[in-house]
Amino acid sequence: MCPIFRLRPSSLLRGLLAFVLGTAVFAADPAPAPAPKLFAVTFTTGPKWDPAKPPQDQAFFKEHSANLARLRTENISVLGGRYGDKGLLLVRATDAAAVRAQLARDPSLAAGTFVATVEEYLPFQHGDTRPSAAPAAAGPKLKQWVYVLRLVPRLHDDNAWTDADKQLVGAHFTRLQTATREGKVILAGRTTDAGDRTFGLVIFEAADEAAATAFMNGDPAVSGGIMTAELRPYAVALQRAR
Repeated sequence: MCPIFRLRPSSLLRGLLAFVLGTAVFAADPAPAPAPKLFAVTFTTGPKWDPAKPPQDQAFFKEHSANLARLRTENISVLGGRYGDKGLLLVRATDAAAVRAQLARDPSLAAGTFVATVEEYLPFQHGDTRPSAAPAAAGPKLKQWVYVLRLVPRLHDDNAWTDADKQLVGAHFTRLQTATREGKVILAGRTTDAGDRTFGLVIFEAADEAAATAFMNGDPAVSGGIMTAELRPYAVALQRAR
């Protein structure tokens, strides 16, 4: 008789059950990976920045640029550019620790040439940073600008918001929606910190500084006095391919 048939029925049943359960475990689908988030990385000059030297002669500047290029090539960075004396990089990652792991490969940070801060970023408008197509009748060449929004100190406390304040935020959002549909706004969003640490960015196009200032000052949140705004010329250095 075949050895398997010498097993008692209870032993055979237990063996069959173990096989079925084991097969089910190995056949189970793996847990889905966490969805990536957007993070804003702000670069400022560090304690080892030498103001007497041009940027390209700063310690590890070439390696810093190479790491930015790597992030772009590997589709980690979404957008990068400068405003004022700061650099801004938007990257996709599962969490802030993953962003810092990518930044750890930049020796300019360890050397103190640059300092980087990482904040989660929540865009509420999506656009395209490439210049708008020129109309048939060529008008003035558009430039890129950014204005940085910050809440007035009174509104750092969530309980201080009035209905009028909330209406101004709604009008602010609606205006940016319209400007994005019209191709004027490239990108708009804010960091997710609360209180005095949070800030918003609006990247847009305008013919000159006067037009850019008029657009910024026309923001209901600015004209209504619930946010301050700082305008800077902006230049996109990196953009993720669509």
